Amino acid sequence: MSDTPDRPTARQLLRAIVIAPLIAPVACAVLLVGIEAAGRWFANRSTSLSGLGFLAAMVLMVAIPVTYGATLALGAPAYLLLRRLGVATRWTLWITAALIGAILSRFIAPQLRGELITIPFPWWAGAAFGLLTAEAFWRLASSAR
Repeated sequence: MSDTPDRPTARQLLRAIVIAPLIAPVACAVLLVGIEAAGRWFANRSTSLSGLGFLAAMVLMVAIPVTYGATLALGAPAYLLLRRLGVATRWTLWITAALIGAILSRFIAPQLRGELITIPFPWWAGAAFGLLTAEAFWRLASSAR
């Protein structure tokens, strides 16, 4: 797969905008559930599937609206700008999405602390999830017609 694909069709672009933002919330939920399950297993504490399911549901309920909001407000306009400037490559998308993720994590991290659930969200995690989303977007937008 080339680093500079042909201009994606409207259908490919729409598919990428609809599907790619799901990557970060799902990856975050899987990671946090895995960490919680491993911590309980190593501490010899029982792990209920309902408790892990609740954790995953809470992460997804918070993260999905945030990622779609970030995609629509920042990611898609940034992609269109990069494309208009002729610099929409895999690397520029990675860098842009990582920056958006890192900045976004700094704004939402204080909001993710509460009595019901606390979700740790350092800047580097936001950057990593942004990078994952950018790669998914790239692959979906540049796949064969």
